[in-house]
Amino acid sequence: MSAMLTLCLALLSPDDADLPAALTVQEEKGVDAPRFSIGAHVGWFEPKDAEDGEMFYGLQARLYLLRWLGIEGSIDFQKSDFIDDDAELTTVPVQLTGLLFPFPHLPFRPYALAGAGWYFTEVEYKGALSNLDDEDESAFGFHFGAGAEILLGRVLMLYADIRWTFVDEPGVDNSQLDDEEWDFWQASIGAGIAF
Repeated sequence: MSAMLTLCLALLSPDDADLPAALTVQEEKGVDAPRFSIGAHVGWFEPKDAEDGEMFYGLQARLYLLRWLGIEGSIDFQKSDFIDDDAELTTVPVQLTGLLFPFPHLPFRPYALAGAGWYFTEVEYKGALSNLDDEDESAFGFHFGAGAEILLGRVLMLYADIRWTFVDEPGVDNSQLDDEEWDFWQASIGAGIAF
């Protein structure tokens, strides 16, 4: 199976005129450059006014438009507690991110990132606030940060980044939660399959 995958990847080259450019593997100055990758990541995030930071996980896909420019679509799953653990927020961020590679020919490629997203949040009230009805909210936000990635062989992509995210807090019925800042920073590591 791995020999077949290796053979298929070896066939992808800039000379493959029948293939879309997004599915070809470029080789420039001896360094392979994927055109597409898909994978998963885990990390730590900490909203500004949350009780504690928490782990999160997610999926992402990256499309490399140029050697120095890419875009990433990602979806995460996050949980955090506010107001002395009486409000639990489960958030699903859906982000679109631009990736800028200032040193595109290095095997270990640092990048700057910036983008925007939509944050779908379920608020569950408990403890002293259990008399309130749970709420579903959504909000817009933007983010920026930096990271680095490395392609091992022709298939395995490893990367790590840190992001600062600024979210427009949605209006909620609980005035205490209305005053909380939902902005957060996150650090993640991930792996993907490159094509």
